Amino acid sequence: MGNFIGITRAVRQKFIPDTRLQEVRPGTEEDDEFAEKIQTVAMSEAISREGERRDPDPDMSLITDFQVITDIRGKLPPRPPPLPLQPPLSHTEWESLRDGEGRISPRQQTRFRAIVFSGGIEPSVRKEAWRYLLNYFPFNSTDIERMELQLQREKEYWMMKSQWQSFTESQEQRFSKWREAKVLINKDVLRTDREVDMFRDSKCHRLTQLEDILRTYVMYNFDLGYVQGMSDLLAPLLVVMENEVDTFWCFVGFMDMVGHHFEESQTGMRNRLKQLRALLNVADPDFYSFLSEWRTTATYIYYIGERE
Repeated sequence: MGNFIGITRAVRQKFIPDTRLQEVRPGTEEDDEFAEKIQTVAMSEAISREGERRDPDPDMSLITDFQVITDIRGKLPPRPPPLPLQPPLSHTEWESLRDGEGRISPRQQTRFRAIVFSGGIEPSVRKEAWRYLLNYFPFNSTDIERMELQLQREKEYWMMKSQWQSFTESQEQRFSKWREAKVLINKDVLRTDREVDMFRDSKCHRLTQLEDILRTYVMYNFDLGYVQGMSDLLAPLLVVMENEVDTFWCFVGFMDMVGHHFEESQTGMRNRLKQLRALLNVADPDFYSFLSEWRTTATYIYYIGERE
C-alpha cells in the first residue's frame, strides 16, 4: 500500500492543483479510499488534457474522453413520420430485367438499383439479386457465363480452404498471425445471434460454416485479415445464400466495398463519420444543432465499436 500511496502522490502533484486537493482531502489521513479517489480524478483529467492536446479536431480519433448528455427533455423537435417505402423488387420484375441470354443492360441495371433503393427486395429474390449487388455475378454476364464462373469460384474456394486445413501443429506454432485470427473468429462466431433460427443451436453446422468462411477469407486477404465485427456482416449473407461457397464470394464482394472500415488506421471509419455528420446537418439540422450545443458533433454515438 505504501508504494501505491507514493504513486498516487506523484500523479496528484503532477495533474491536480493544490487548491483542488484541499477540497477533496479528508484531513491528514490518506487511506485506501482517498488514494483511489485521487487516482481516478487525476487519470480522468490527464486523459482529457491529453486528448485536447493531441486531437483538437474531434474527428481525428475514434477514442477520446466520453461525453455525457443528460436531461434532453424538451430540447429535441418531434420525430417526423417515416417515409413510406415503395413495393419491393418482385420475382416478376426481376425476370423482366434480363434479356433472352440472361444479361442485364446498363439501363435495366439503373432501374434495378432504383427499385432496390426505394423498396428493397422480396425474400424469394434476394439469393439471386444479392449476387449481382455484391459483385459475385457481372450484370452483363449470360446464363452460361455465370454457370462457368460459379464452377470456377467453387474450385478456388475449396483450394483456399484446404490451405489452412492442411496446416500442421508445427506450422501453426510458428504462425502467430494465423493463431490470433483463429481466436478472434472463434470468439465472434460464438456470439452470433441465437435468435436467428439458423444459428439457434450452438453446435449447428451453420456456425461451423461461418467459422470456415471467415478463416478462408483470412487466407484470401491476409493483408486485412480478420477484424472483430466481420462475422456480423457475414451471418446475414449465410442466412440468405444458404451455401458456403456463394456466401464466401458475396462476402468478398461486400468486404471490397466496406473493408476500409476495418483497417487499423481507422481512416475509412473516420471519413464515414465525417460524411455522416454532414448528412445529419442537412437531414436534421435541429438535431445537429442540439449535438453541436453539447459539443458532440464528432458523431461517436454512431460508432458501434469494439465488444472487448
